[in-house]
Amino acid sequence: MENEKIFYIGFPKTGTKSMGALFEQLGYKVKSFDDSYKQELWDYVVEKDLTPFFNMVDDYNAFEDIPWCYIFKEIYAKFHGSKFIYHYRKEESWYRSIVRHGKRAPLKKNMLDYLYKYNIPEIQDEKEKRIAIYRYHKKDVLNFFRDKKDRFLSVDLFNDENVVKEICDFLGKDSDIKNMPHNNIGNKFLRAKSKIMKLIKGRLGVGPQQLFNMITKKVNDRLF
Repeated sequence: MENEKIFYIGFPKTGTKSMGALFEQLGYKVKSFDDSYKQELWDYVVEKDLTPFFNMVDDYNAFEDIPWCYIFKEIYAKFHGSKFIYHYRKEESWYRSIVRHGKRAPLKKNMLDYLYKYNIPEIQDEKEKRIAIYRYHKKDVLNFFRDKKDRFLSVDLFNDENVVKEICDFLGKDSDIKNMPHNNIGNKFLRAKSKIMKLIKGRLGVGPQQLFNMITKKVNDRLF
């Protein structure tokens, strides 16, 4: 396994952490996005001097998130026998997720703009620009790997009940893992909270703060 190099090249917010968790369950040493990456390091990407990233590859054997989704062509040429897995999340769902994520982690969102500024025409509308970047990446990936199927797998991570088996077969792994891990618990919590708040407002006709005030008043009336 030491010489195996597996890259998940879906964009951020397309199941990167879930793929990382699956890689770990399959016994790989995983390199994910690291907030300690400095601007100077990213400059290497644009200047096409990828030595720092190539050095990282020597220390791990599975990779997900930025910068791997961006430099997959160079990785393909450099690391013979490396394999690549890709998942395309629906555009609207991806856009909503990247916007929420950008509020908590603006570095990653801004980095996508930076990496693709030479590929995408100037677009003023924020949503149109992000989706244009997302579409460009999909087209770039699928065109590049069109005649390289032996080293590339395109999957539906969360709507295909056989996806783990497909990935294991592609990687030559025997495993009793049945389901994809779902590792982005924070987003799940936020979605659940939003649904609960909408349900409360729909059923009771009040917002969460009003409901809190009503409950507080009831408690105070009973106690005092």
